[in-house]
Amino acid sequence: MESVRQQKVNKLVQKELAEIFRSESKNLFGGAFITVTQTRVSPDLGIAKVYISIMATTDRQAIFNVVQEEKAAIRKRLRVI
Repeated sequence: MESVRQQKVNKLVQKELAEIFRSESKNLFGGAFITVTQTRVSPDLGIAKVYISIMATTDRQAIFNVVQEEKAAIRKRLRVI
């Protein structure tokens, strides 16, 4: 069972990552539509698992690879917010 704090952090991380993916869609991901479907934060809030859905593209694996390559930049933008 998740604590109230974990639930709040999950929602906040999901919202902020969705905004990052929306704003960077054209620049980094070739206009692919990426949605954050779910987030799971560990009890100590040290680790977050993020589940995404990739649409509006013919090669989902290529977009996923770009997301993997850009994860450091995405994390950096998330910390700034």
